[in-house]
Parts: sequence; C-alpha cells; structure tokens
Amino acid sequence: MRKPSRIIGIIMALGFAVAIQNCTMVQSSYNSYDRDNFPYGGRGENKAVERKTIESEGDTEPEVSRFNLAYFQSDGATQYQGLVIQKAQKYQIDQFLMLALVQAESAGNTHAISTANCRGLTQLHIRTARQYDSSLTLNDLHNPETNLEIASQHMAYLRKQIRQYFPNATLLDRVNLLAASWNAGLGRVKRSGGIPNIMETQQFTRRVLSLYRKYRWGE
Repeated sequence: MRKPSRIIGIIMALGFAVAIQNCTMVQSSYNSYDRDNFPYGGRGENKAVERKTIESEGDTEPEVSRFNLAYFQSDGATQYQGLVIQKAQKYQIDQFLMLALVQAESAGNTHAISTANCRGLTQLHIRTARQYDSSLTLNDLHNPETNLEIASQHMAYLRKQIRQYFPNATLLDRVNLLAASWNAGLGRVKRSGGIPNIMETQQFTRRVLSLYRKYRWGE
C-alpha cells in the first residue's frame, strides 16, 4: 500500500480514536505476508516445530496456505475461505486471523446484527466502515465482498499500528493484540499496554486465539 501523507495519517488516527471499532463491544497476506502467515502449507505433522520456527524467524514471503476445508466444515466462516485469502493477499494480512475473526464475530452469518448495530461477517460498525468508503450504507455491510474488503483494510491499519507500538510482540501476542484492538478499540489497547481489563474483550480475545490455533495448526 502506498504510504498516506502525514496529514491524511493524522486525520485517520483522529477518526479511529472516536469511531466504534467493533460491535461485540457496546462502544463499539498474500504475496508478501509477514510471519503472521503460515509459510509451510497445510497443517503438517510437526506443528510444534513449525510454530516455534514461525515465532523465532524474521519476516518471510511464504506461499498462500491451503487448509483442509473438510476438517473445518462445521465452521460457518470457512465458506468464505477463498474471499478471505483474496483479501489477505491484497492487504498483506493474516488469512488465519481473518478467518478466526469471521467465525468469532458471526460464524459466517452475513445477516448478523449486534445490539450496537454492527453488521455482517466481521460485525463492522458503519462509522468504522465509512472511514474507508464514505458512500457505504448499512445494507452494504451485509455483502460478504464489501464487509471483508473494509474489514481487511481496517485490519491492515491495526496491524501497522500494533507493529509500531508493540515491536517486540511475538506472533501469538500480536494475534491477541489485534483481536483486542478489534473488539475494544486500538486506543484502549495502547493505553492499557496490552489487552484491556474488560471481561468481554478478554473472552473475545481468547476465542479468536483458540480459533487461530485451530485454523493454522489444527489444534
């Protein structure tokens, strides 16, 4: 992605400070993946060794992983596997994290609406979505293509911020921080220096991490 100008960056930061980041809360890839993506393809038999390698090595440029869809067919999110991978490639984000996010937020239900009026596969709030496309309507958020397009852009933004503010975070630390930012808002994560002391956010973060391990390593 081209780097935004300093002014645009400041405006976006201010916008996200007040926008509702995600709707579980009341307030609220990949041609050159970083080490957030699984570089070996499939779940493999040496999951512990592979996981240790991923967490200890620097940035890599692995091929897109293929997970065994039949193994996960009980999860509604997996029907959007192809679209998730496509967006992960486009925005250089972790395909497994996005799949886990979809499952945790909606279980693949495009019609999902929260009590805070967050919608669709990733439970986007219209104010967050309009930071990326001001023309969007509430109904647009129920379109899988649109929802994952905006969610992937937002995850790319959060990823950049988390890598900046938590440069020493391991892979799984980063998954936790991104899930917490999605749920409680990036500002709360920064102020807390990690996962905020909010029960719902902590529960959401644990669920996303569990799903991430499942999709990436078959655990």
